Amino acid sequence: MYGSLATEGWYELWSQGYHFAEDDKDIVIGAVITTLGVLYAILVTWILTAVYDKYKEIVVCVLTQDKDRFLLYRDERLPIVSHLLVGIVSFPLLGMIGLVAYKHALTGAVSVFVVSSILTMVWFVLRQLENPLKTGWFAERIPEEWFAIDIDEHFKLGRHRKDKAAAA
Repeated sequence: MYGSLATEGWYELWSQGYHFAEDDKDIVIGAVITTLGVLYAILVTWILTAVYDKYKEIVVCVLTQDKDRFLLYRDERLPIVSHLLVGIVSFPLLGMIGLVAYKHALTGAVSVFVVSSILTMVWFVLRQLENPLKTGWFAERIPEEWFAIDIDEHFKLGRHRKDKAAAA
């Protein structure tokens, strides 16, 4: 769906002549798109590895019924900066691919559709792995009381900073 929307938007711009000059195509593809693509691949590999490692930990905790270890990972999410890094590189990469001076609409449409679909798929996979507790497999196997446990109380961390400041 998102690939189709991106392709439709690209076609509207392309048909109105919005693209880089034909003479600059080699520079745009060879330097800018390649640099963004390599940076994206490095970032996504780094982030996906971290997220998948956490996902595997949670799976093991559920299968072994290790409540304490499960609680260590239950509320952990990707830092916002990870989401920003993926988005900040994705949009310029897709934009540059869309602004190449394609000779044929089909070549441009396929390029934009495939790249936007892959960028979207990576985003959704990251989001799903980041919070595996929403999947049906986990919902069936995790004792409901594990979700009600207050992490601060369980690990004797005390109150949140805001609560401490209010008490003082």
